[in-house]
Amino acid sequence: MNHTPRSHTHHTRTARTTRSTLLLAGLGVVIVGLAGCAATATTGDPAITTGPSGSATTASDSQMSPTPTATTPTSGTSASSTTSAGGSSAPGRCGVDTLSASTTKDLHTDVDIDVPVTITNTGSAACTIQGWPGVSFVGGGNGAQIGPGAYLDRQTPHPTVTLSPGAAAHFVLHVTRPGDGSNASCAPRSADGLRVIPPGSTRSLFVEAPGYQACSSDLPPTMSVTGIQAGAA
Repeated sequence: MNHTPRSHTHHTRTARTTRSTLLLAGLGVVIVGLAGCAATATTGDPAITTGPSGSATTASDSQMSPTPTATTPTSGTSASSTTSAGGSSAPGRCGVDTLSASTTKDLHTDVDIDVPVTITNTGSAACTIQGWPGVSFVGGGNGAQIGPGAYLDRQTPHPTVTLSPGAAAHFVLHVTRPGDGSNASCAPRSADGLRVIPPGSTRSLFVEAPGYQACSSDLPPTMSVTGIQAGAA
């Protein structure tokens, strides 16, 4: 029977142990090297944070591209005003508080008559007016209406008119007496003037024009009013 020398066996085991140790050491070096490369690749990258919405954003993005802040309008602007392309506010509708109405026509009569009425912007800002006014005779010293109001002659022009401060527009009231001319059918009453309601308003202007004998009976409409146009009457 052959016997391997004890010393030879010992040297063989020692060599195997040495090779295993070297192999493990080499693998450790490779792993440490790879970890070092990974750490080098992330060095200098911006920190990632989570915003209020839960979406990820980087610190560098938030510093270089800040979110624009909305600007709140300062006092002096109006929610009801409109803005043109040039940035200026467009004129609003003319209100009763900044208008006056008058006529130069002498109404001391009881015949068919045309009454031109001028509307003037008495305010400090431009405004617009468009359409047909409501018009009726009033009397009795208390603004009581006399007879039916005028109907709107919708065949007449009715452009949008912009009135600068002090500028004027006008309309015409056409009054037609009853065909038979009898006081019985007309029941005339002396008027103090005209009540004028601007288009789009529920308030009125008073035009002093005393003397006209207006029909107070409930007849078919005997008055008509044109649309408002630019310029004084």
